Amino acid sequence: MGQFSVKKFKLSRLAYYDKLTGIYNRRKLDELLSMEHKITKRYNRSLSALFFDIDHFKKVNDTYGHDIGDVVLSNLATLISHQIRETDIFARWGGEEFIILLPETTTLEAEILAEEIMMSLSLYTFPEVSKITISIGITAIKGKERLHTFTKRLDDALYKAKKDGRNRFIVL
Repeated sequence: MGQFSVKKFKLSRLAYYDKLTGIYNRRKLDELLSMEHKITKRYNRSLSALFFDIDHFKKVNDTYGHDIGDVVLSNLATLISHQIRETDIFARWGGEEFIILLPETTTLEAEILAEEIMMSLSLYTFPEVSKITISIGITAIKGKERLHTFTKRLDDALYKAKKDGRNRFIVL
């Protein structure tokens, strides 16, 4: 691989991957979400998503420090990466928020994944922190709806899960 190719690879990596977790960043997610939305509409396929964040993450950072918070984020991303399919798209939305796009997946199948993720988190012990929980919003593309409607409903589902007590998932 030439020097130019190595630099191009490094720039691509910086542009599309979250440095801390190693998963896609929001920029790459936006690109892939747009593409998946077009495919879903064109071929009348299912596309569901999980939008989640860590419950009371500010308390983790305030109590244990940002270095431990970073370890929690990194370990969470690794743990979840092992639970999803190769065709799923996992990205850090920002801060402690993450999205998993699930092509060819119904909301019922997305609920099953959400349950599996929450179960694995309940069994996992994070360094220093011990246990964390997450709140998850779930939705699917409905017909030929616009992308912003889909993402708004996904955000609303997460907000409702948090409002209803956290450590749960809500489907809208």
